[in-house]
Amino acid sequence: MCHITLDKKIHLCYTLIMKTNSKEYYGSFKIWNKCGYPCIYINAKDIYLHVYIWELQNGSKPKKYDIHHIDFNKENYNIDNLLLVTLSEHRRYHSGWIRKNNIWVKKPCNKCHSIMKLKYFYYSKTRKIESALCKKCHNEVIIKRNKDPKYRENKLKYYKEYYRRKHGII
Repeated sequence: MCHITLDKKIHLCYTLIMKTNSKEYYGSFKIWNKCGYPCIYINAKDIYLHVYIWELQNGSKPKKYDIHHIDFNKENYNIDNLLLVTLSEHRRYHSGWIRKNNIWVKKPCNKCHSIMKLKYFYYSKTRKIESALCKKCHNEVIIKRNKDPKYRENKLKYYKEYYRRKHGII
């Protein structure tokens, strides 16, 4: 039985990736691409290589968390480049949010694509996150929607149906 210390395992993470006959291997595990991420097969499961390397040093990844590549390079497995983040934080990183001093400060609008401070977005208390559109774009969309006769007609139908069901009227 082979006994490898944690430091040696981490060192192996960087040195075991090799190419043989144009195929890459991590130790004895063949690497293939899954959704753009290098993957290995261990114990009948596909495991992302960056997650496996992070887990070698830090233990198993908690549920509802992801491992984020700080430099956005999917092939940089350096442990200093891997960061444990919540699923919502991970989505924010990849949708262009900007973070300073561990506080989210700016994000892009999904319509005009301008990057603005969070105060220029409506905050949803129920979802506990800023809206996808800046206030200006959001208001433009709402005004356009409210002017649409089909929207007004469907809204009226919805409210009538809601009232009937609530009061048991057939």
